[in-house]
Amino acid sequence: MSLIANIKLLCKLKGTSILNTEKTLGFGRGTMYKWDTNSPSIDKIQKVSEHFKVSVDRILYGFDVNEHQETKNKTTPNIAQTTHDIRMWATERGLIDADPNKQMLKLGEEFGELCQGMAKAKPDQVKDSIGDIYVVLTILALQLGLNVEDCVQSAYDEIKDRKGRMINGVFVKKEDLS
Repeated sequence: MSLIANIKLLCKLKGTSILNTEKTLGFGRGTMYKWDTNSPSIDKIQKVSEHFKVSVDRILYGFDVNEHQETKNKTTPNIAQTTHDIRMWATERGLIDADPNKQMLKLGEEFGELCQGMAKAKPDQVKDSIGDIYVVLTILALQLGLNVEDCVQSAYDEIKDRKGRMINGVFVKKEDLS
């Protein structure tokens, strides 16, 4: 994420805005928005860091470098390993030869559970449903001769440079704004 995107996220988490943060820190209006094209001084970054009570790394990179390194060094499986395990699990149970249309129905079921969890504010159900959806999509991709990682990369490549704006809490791409 960009520097300004990291700061926007911190503002959202704190329930404030960039404008209010600039005012609180004594920065001129619009100062922070210029930081994506003009690098700010370390003093200003430090001031923002102290204001949000986070590390300079979190401001600059969106995560704490030391925390990220510790996570990488843990023995817990990463998403690539987990995806491999899902494929093996599906293969052992004969799911790779099953009808992908049935897997699509399973995806609908899991999506319904996600919607229910969101509507009833059940975070454990939401977490479980998101995981279930990933498992179902991994198996569906396998049944269709696709690689779920390639599908995700393709989707990201499609959106990564997309322009648009937020309207009523929904990002609307530029092409759909006219």
